[in-house]
Amino acid sequence: MTVLLRTLADMSVQASWIIAATVVLRFVFRNRSKKFRLALWAVVAFRLTCPLSFEAPYSLGLQQQAVTGAAGLSQLKEYTVTTGSSPQSAGISVMYVVSAIWLAGVITFGIYALIQYIRMKQRLCTAVILQDGIMVSDQIRTPFVMGLIHPYIYLPCGLDENDRQYVIDHERMHIRYLDPAVRLLGWFLTCIHWFNPVVWIGYRLFVQDIELVCDERVIEHYTSDQRADYSMAMVHSSIFATGMHLICPLGFGETGVKERIHSIMNYRKPSFWVTVVCIAVCVVTAACFLSHPRRTSFSMKITVPAGSELEYYYASSQIAPENSSLKVVCEQGQGEFSVVLRECENRDGEWIETYMEPGISGTVPVKKGVWYDFGIRAMNTTEEDVVYTLLVKPVELRIEDGVYGELEQYRSSYVGDASNSAGLAMALPYGENFRYDHIELQTDAMPYGMTVFLKGTGKGTGLQNCAQTAFDLISNLDEISFCKADDREVIASYVRNRLWAEKKESITGTWVLTFGNDDISEISMQMENESLHMNNADGSLFNQNIAKNPPPLSTTKVTG
Repeated sequence: MTVLLRTLADMSVQASWIIAATVVLRFVFRNRSKKFRLALWAVVAFRLTCPLSFEAPYSLGLQQQAVTGAAGLSQLKEYTVTTGSSPQSAGISVMYVVSAIWLAGVITFGIYALIQYIRMKQRLCTAVILQDGIMVSDQIRTPFVMGLIHPYIYLPCGLDENDRQYVIDHERMHIRYLDPAVRLLGWFLTCIHWFNPVVWIGYRLFVQDIELVCDERVIEHYTSDQRADYSMAMVHSSIFATGMHLICPLGFGETGVKERIHSIMNYRKPSFWVTVVCIAVCVVTAACFLSHPRRTSFSMKITVPAGSELEYYYASSQIAPENSSLKVVCEQGQGEFSVVLRECENRDGEWIETYMEPGISGTVPVKKGVWYDFGIRAMNTTEEDVVYTLLVKPVELRIEDGVYGELEQYRSSYVGDASNSAGLAMALPYGENFRYDHIELQTDAMPYGMTVFLKGTGKGTGLQNCAQTAFDLISNLDEISFCKADDREVIASYVRNRLWAEKKESITGTWVLTFGNDDISEISMQMENESLHMNNADGSLFNQNIAKNPPPLSTTKVTG
């Protein structure tokens, strides 16, 4: 639910800016054809409905990167947290309260609409048929259309004979272009975003524009005298108007009569070039507000474990500089350190290492367009992990080793951030055999852990990648287990820095030790479905001389 509300709020804010732009364009083109206004409202409806966007160089969108809500929204489930009294518990309670308030508002406005509809149907139960599709009732004061599948035109008793045909033409035009269904869709979106007053303003203007466009369609083939009579019919209906209703059908003269008459009397059939300009304005507006600006600066978070010596630590993301120089700003950190870049395609080649300090910025000479591993060389003599946050620009970013781009939003320093941990667990790629059910967290004492409960059956051979992704994104996660949701049977369990399944059966395989000139440079274990691998490419893992006289063979196999 947290992911849903965040996405909803983001869409609502962006839609507010599009509504503001639409209001401005309505005023600028007030003397032009009103039909293009509906195209602008379609842009608003798309943003209120769909969070997706595309990248554009000239964007007015607020997103810095595309919203990829599909993974999270399609798997929304409730989750449980088995922690003590932690600060995150208060955050979860607040989110539950906010979710309840939003849902209560949606239900309230839905019930209001239903009550209005039932009351109107009760008032129309005595209506009589005038002709096919047209009813007459003495319980209404203005004409309107009601119904979706089989809409009817309702006329009040005593309607002037001279006005009747113009009213019928207007209401039939509503039916022809499915305006009742379009307006109901607008009301539905307004109910979903009821917390945003700008959306309510937009809905009211949208309803007025539906009437203006309907008038325009009706009078396209009218003579000047007929347009004058049509306007008089509208004035006569407005005398008995009872005010604008939010959901009940609008009467013929219920809303914006003065503006509508002005539009009718000044109507001119738009020329070809005016039409082209209006279409271009709609296209540009959609392109500007439904896109997001291309992002070239990113914050890279790297955690240095407590008590570590001077070692190298890399981010899970890789970068490609867009220029021959890279600007790095240390926003958070502790002590002296070096920024390290190594080419992804040639990790045994030369490295780029630049000295830095927290709070200062530096420029690193790089190769344009080459993908680099980004890391730091630092030590941490304290008893707590130190998180370094470095702003890097201008670069392109990609995620390696199965950490997909949509998962980067769940990066956190603490597994106790329950809403974030649950969002990550929902979005992990478990494959076709498993699907997420809920999680439990252990944050009372070390080791800090996460238990993910899954539905489905399978061998769990693909869960190792999910575990590695979780360890990459949650800094203090020590262990993660995957269990069956039905009987809590452990499918697989992983511990940070020891990524193999702790299953019931013993682990067997072949150890492979590779010797360098004077030490072990690589250790790996080959098993049936997976393997473990450690190397000594930088000389930091195994710095002791294992054998003064290494064996002549470069590789030794030990079965165990």
